[in-house]
Amino acid sequence: MKTFLKKNLNNRFLACIIIIYVIMLFLSYYLYALVINIYNLNVVLSIIITYYIFIDRLQTKKIIISYFLRIIPVSIFIIVCILIVPKFTYKEAEGIVLENYKKTSNNFAIAQVNPKRIRAIESPNIFVKYYYLLSLKVEDDIKYYILNPVNGESVETEKPWNVIEN
Repeated sequence: MKTFLKKNLNNRFLACIIIIYVIMLFLSYYLYALVINIYNLNVVLSIIITYYIFIDRLQTKKIIISYFLRIIPVSIFIIVCILIVPKFTYKEAEGIVLENYKKTSNNFAIAQVNPKRIRAIESPNIFVKYYYLLSLKVEDDIKYYILNPVNGESVETEKPWNVIEN
């Protein structure tokens, strides 16, 4: 009975971690325009799965110790997920650029651009390797902005070589 309970606990905790991982992938794609470095999350996930494989071999007498040993990786994974999320989503970045540009002109609109990110020369932090790429259509001219998703700083730039305008 105890071995069944331990294996069942492993499955529940692993399922919880995998659900959180899928949610993070979804958020990274739809809210953060893939600026999050998912590689760090993959490394942590691999370490946790390896930990659960080896913890099965550990023979503990008490269920509470066993439970505690299984909840530590879930807690670490949740903390890592919280740490990798940048402060600003892509929509918030659009709002920041619009706010900054409202001060100078009234006739403008956000233009759709692909890709929505550009590789950062200097990474904002170890979890974010890209900047948001935004474009404003001002009358007949298109202006491009790069926004740091961690601190919200925006800089006007020239048209990057790989940009496709929609």
